[in-house]
Order: sequence, then structure tokens, then C-alpha cells
Amino acid sequence: NNALEGTLDRLSCFLTDPLMDADCTDRELNAVDSEFKSKLQSDSRRSFVILKSATNQRHAFSKFGTGNNKTLRESAKKHGLDLREELLKFHRKYYSSDIMKLIVVGNHSLDQLSEWAVSMFSGVESKGNTKPIEHSHPLGQNELGRVLRYESVGKHNQLKFVFAIPEVKSTYKQNPYMYICSLLGRSDEGSLLLYLKRLGLATSILSYYYGLDYDNFNLFIIHVYATPEGIGRYSEIAHALFAYLQMLTETGPQKWYHDELRTICEIDYRFFVQLDAEDWRDIILSNIHNEFLEPEHVIYKLRSINLFDPQLISKQLQYLTPTNYTLLIQTKKHKDVECSSKEEFYGIKYDLRDLPSSLTSDMVIDRDLVAKFHMPAPNAYLPKSLSVDKPENTSAVVVATEPTLLWMNDKLEVWFKRDDQFFVPRGSINLSFNVPEILQTPRNYVTALLYTWYVEDVLRREFYSARLASLYFKVYLGDAKITITTSGLNDKLSNLVCDIAKRLKNLTIDSLIFDMQKISLDDGYTNIIYDRALDQASYHLSCLNDAPGWHYSMVAKEVNSLTISDLQTFADHLFEKTYVKMIMAGNFYEQDALDLAKQIEDIIDYIPLPIHMRTTSVVQLFDPGYYIFQSPIADKDCKDNAIICQFQCTLGVDKFQNS
Repeated sequence: NNALEGTLDRLSCFLTDPLMDADCTDRELNAVDSEFKSKLQSDSRRSFVILKSATNQRHAFSKFGTGNNKTLRESAKKHGLDLREELLKFHRKYYSSDIMKLIVVGNHSLDQLSEWAVSMFSGVESKGNTKPIEHSHPLGQNELGRVLRYESVGKHNQLKFVFAIPEVKSTYKQNPYMYICSLLGRSDEGSLLLYLKRLGLATSILSYYYGLDYDNFNLFIIHVYATPEGIGRYSEIAHALFAYLQMLTETGPQKWYHDELRTICEIDYRFFVQLDAEDWRDIILSNIHNEFLEPEHVIYKLRSINLFDPQLISKQLQYLTPTNYTLLIQTKKHKDVECSSKEEFYGIKYDLRDLPSSLTSDMVIDRDLVAKFHMPAPNAYLPKSLSVDKPENTSAVVVATEPTLLWMNDKLEVWFKRDDQFFVPRGSINLSFNVPEILQTPRNYVTALLYTWYVEDVLRREFYSARLASLYFKVYLGDAKITITTSGLNDKLSNLVCDIAKRLKNLTIDSLIFDMQKISLDDGYTNIIYDRALDQASYHLSCLNDAPGWHYSMVAKEVNSLTISDLQTFADHLFEKTYVKMIMAGNFYEQDALDLAKQIEDIIDYIPLPIHMRTTSVVQLFDPGYYIFQSPIADKDCKDNAIICQFQCTLGVDKFQNS
């Protein structure tokens, strides 16, 4: 915090009088090129890059967005240019105070922060609005109605429906796309995703528009994470998507649904969890260049929906039609299509051609399909009470630094920590089921992992309304434990935990979901070798440090042989013998924790796991010395490398062992 003033001084000098030493040019070029090469095998970066190939190549959006040796050093040499001089020209032309915004976040007073900002940055020259403006759309009539197929590095199967829409900055108060995105992402009855899942065509849907920086255009993307079967039947997915959009259009914007979204946004904003300085900066940064934004709404994304404007929502739906999109299809190898074109910078193989007219201008909306879709039911998990028992003199409250063990027997432990510091209507409840058989063999482990993936899929669909009501949950595998974590507004949180426990106790494995999750798990293990070198190194380090456990190379071999019978047997016997740990923290009372523990014990109805069979997590301690673990990068096209150096500090360990 004491360094903020000096940091601002150095930053302001960079804007007003940058050194740009000639000696530093080559070094910075190498840094830029190194960063570029580190993303060459990143499928997420490649997906963004290939989108540019589907747009108008004369539009600024289509241009290469980063830099490398070829576009900077070699290009400058080819054209006889001094690269440093070009940098200075760029700075002199574009670095204008008229197109700059300054964000300063700190715990100094506003007067102090303002004084530093004015005194240090007033010297930034005003050159007028030097920002280049594009008046056309990157997806014009010549670019719409096409399909771009491209090859992925890893095993990914994705469809992107890219729609040409106007700028969205001016609609931030109404935020019509939040209404639309919320419905497209649902996985409950009547939703598009549930329909596609039941056909085995897709696993999830994500929709979004690009950033608010664009002045005269934007892109709305409906991102379908497909199965291999879904890639081959992409036309069915397209017909289902436009049938669902037709249902939304005919049903019309529903105020009750908008009000549900608005209620949750206002609650989240009212009881917002404090962020650190970097997160605050990023939130403000994402909105700060919106000229329509009123100063008091600078952090409006925290309450993302406000005014109900049914006409505006209907208007935006009119852009999501079969005649106003381009389709991107990503998979590792396309059937019946040769990707003979190659993107210039990342070497992405692709094929670009017109979509069949049956998916564009001649598409006929299937009325029977429209009838299968409908709006969701009202949200039963919306809180009815936001009350907090807050003492009059909070400064006199003695803050507990750790949870209290309320109850322990041979079946469970109950830990509790009341919110005695923040006094907000939030809480968290975690359940951990100790199942030692999980770690006995790689096959047991991967069966348990597939179980958590399967359960996550089921819960996301059946408890989607809970997630919309700011109740969050996750089921994951850690060591020899299946853990359920929940958090959010406390009013209905215990209800959610009981509902999840009941669902897991009576779980019948569906063959379609089993097949999709098994494919996803297999793809996940396959794609590990395409992760960044740093991510792979971090994984190896965690394997060396944690015990017991199985390396993915041993576990991955078991995936293909798993059957639905294996998973059903695992689910049926999972809770027969276990030991449960529960911790409740937040706006609750001790009796709430004891009551919930009794309910969980009755729902699961299990026999206790003997104490000698219970497993505990162990951090591996190495004998003094130097150890080197080396692992070659399996992806021969990867030019990335990583080194992680870990120091084992024994002072704390000695204290722990002595205690």
C-alpha cells in the first residue's frame, strides 16, 4: 500500500515521457514472441483466432490481435522500418488523454487518491479522439450463412452460432441479453439443453456477447458443447436451437422471470462480498469505456439487470434468426470434409463454405419441436427471509477464529462457525463422506471420479433454479472422500443440502448421461497432454506432494472399460458404510447445524465406518536433499516449457510434529 504513490508516478511517466530505450526493443520483442508461442497449442486461443477468419477480412476485427517476430521484427526489416521509431510514432499518434480512463483502487482516502491522479496524470496530452472507429459490421451479408469447420489440438467438440447484432453498450440498464442468456443456459424441463442431452447431442450451452468495447457492432455467440454424435448431427442442433428461439419469441418476454433475475441481482449487490483491489479494478475496467454509462453505475455488472423492457428483448430476439448467423464447428478430425485451408499465424486447418439453404434462408421451423419447449417453473429456491440477527454493538463481539465441534459419534462430526463478523444472510454447508475403497485401485478411483461427474450433470439439471437463486453447489472427489460443498443465501441452503442428499441416495444411472460423461472424462484425460507446460508441471508437483493418490496415466487406462453396471453398483453401495463430516458456517445457529445433521443421518441411513478404516490426507515430506522430476512434453508441436522449484521449509513442520 505504501508503494502506490511511487507506482502511479512511474505509470504517469510512461504515458507522458516514455523512455522506450533502443536496447530494450529486442528484449520486449522476444517477450511478445514468447507469449505468442506459449498459446500456439491453446484451443481456447485458437477458437478466438479462427473466428476472425469467418469475418470480413477488410474489417479491423479480422486482424491479428497480438504479435510475434514475424509481424514485428521481420516485417519491419522487410519494409525498411525502424521498429523503435514506429513505436514512438504510435505513441505520439494514439496516446491521447481523450480516449484514456484511469482507475486507481486503494485504501487511502478519496481525496488523497484524487490528488495523486490529478497531479501525476494531468500532463497526459490531449490530442482529441484518436480512437479508430469501424462503421461496418465484421459479419456482413457476404459473411453470414457460412460454416467454418476447423481442427482442434485436443479432443473438443463444439459448435458456435455467431450472430451479427448491433452494439450493446447503450442497453446496459435493460441488459436484454442477460434475460436471453439465462434461458438458453437452463437445463431443466422445457429447456433446449435438456432436449439435446436426451438425444445425446450436447453436454452444455453457454451464450454471451463480446466485450463492450465495440462502438458500432457486436457478436452474440451461442456456444454448444457437443458430443461426437452432436458434431455429426449439427443440423439437428441448429433446428432445435431455432425452434427454442421461436418459442421464446412467441411466448414473449415474461415479467415474472425478469423479476426473479432482478431480485437475485439486487440481493447479490446488496450483500456483495468484498473484493480485493485487482478484482475491483477489473470490474471497473470492463465498463469504464462505455460512454453511455452513468458514473453511479460504474460497477453495474454487480447488479446486471434493471429495467424490464419487453420491446427491447423482443427486438434482440429478432437478430437471432436463421438468416443472421455463421456457424463454427470444432473437432479433432472432421468426417467427409478436408480442412485444406490454413490460418496464417497459428496454422489452424479449416474449411469455409456456405451453409445449406435448409439451415438458413429456407429453414422451416418445426412446430412439433417448438411445442416441446416452454418457460421454466417459478423458482422455489428464492429466499423468503434475508434477516440477520445482528447485535447492536458489533465492535463488542468477540470474533471466533475457528469452528466449534458441536457433536461427534461413530457416524459423523458436526462443526459450526457462526458469522460473528460480517453479519450478512449468507452461509456455507459442506458434507464429506469418507469412502476408503476409492483409493484401493485406479479403477475404483476413476469409477468414483465418473460418479462425481455424473452427479454434477444430474444436479445441474435438476437444481438449476437453485443456482439462479444464488445457491451454489459442487460435488467433487478428493483423496478417499466424496465432498458436497454448498454456499449462498442461507434461507433455503439447508433445504438444498437435504434435497441433494435425497437425490444421491436414490440414484438410478441413465445410460445416455453415462455415455456422455464417460466420453467427457476420457477426453479430459486425453487433453491433459495438450495443457500448458506450466499446468502439467503443477499437476506433477501435486502428485509428488500429496499421498495417497493415483497418477492420471494409470487411471486413464481404466475409463474405456467402465460400464453402466459398474457405476450403478458404485452408487448403490457408496453410502452403505461411511463416516461423515459436516461443517456449517454463516448466518445460522448451532441448533440449525444439529437439526440438519440429524436429517442427513436419517436420509443416508448408513452404518458407521470403523475408525481404523478412515483415511486422512497426508502431505508428503521429503528427506533433506535435492530432487529432480523430469517429464517430457508429449505434444510434439508444443513449444512451451516450464520449471517449478519447490523449497521444503521444515521449521513449521518441526513445530507441527512436536505438537
